[in-house]
Amino acid sequence: CKNYLTSLNDIVPDLYAQARDQYNEEGNQLQQNFANMKAMQDTEYGQYRDQMADWQSDRTFNYGMYSD
Repeated sequence: CKNYLTSLNDIVPDLYAQARDQYNEEGNQLQQNFANMKAMQDTEYGQYRDQMADWQSDRTFNYGMYSD
């Protein structure tokens, strides 16, 4: 029993390090996923704003043509 506990005490730091590495890796992956989603959202919002700007330009042009 004493040998078992000694062996267990010897591997606890390794097990802790492995668990901590896995935790850090999962956290890094979540951060990367969030960054990717934000980049996609930023791109989509930029496209939306471009479409709105085009629509407003067309509206202004058409109003000018109608007014003349």
